[in-house]
Amino acid sequence: MLDSGAGLTLMQQSLYRRLDMSENKLNKENIPELKSFSDSEIVVVGQAQCNLRLYPGHAGISIGIWVIQDIPGSPDLLLGADLMSKGQVQLSFSNTCLLYTSDAADEEDS
Repeated sequence: MLDSGAGLTLMQQSLYRRLDMSENKLNKENIPELKSFSDSEIVVVGQAQCNLRLYPGHAGISIGIWVIQDIPGSPDLLLGADLMSKGQVQLSFSNTCLLYTSDAADEEDS
């Protein structure tokens, strides 16, 4: 789920495990204190460095995804403003669309 109001990209721990990613590889240093929109504490397990591909053939965007303890009823993956900033994403509410601006790596692949 894309959330322009979320500063960070978050993944629930159950999804991290379903993707068969090792919890031993999580960076557990400099863990931020996070609160939900309702001011509840969010428990951070660690950070995974990922190369997130937006579509087949995309070079990917290197980003740190914060793995959190599961929150029932919340999306398994929340794409935050950090990803939008790195991926040069623009939201247009007047045109009701999401634009992704290709970077130099994408242009070289074309």
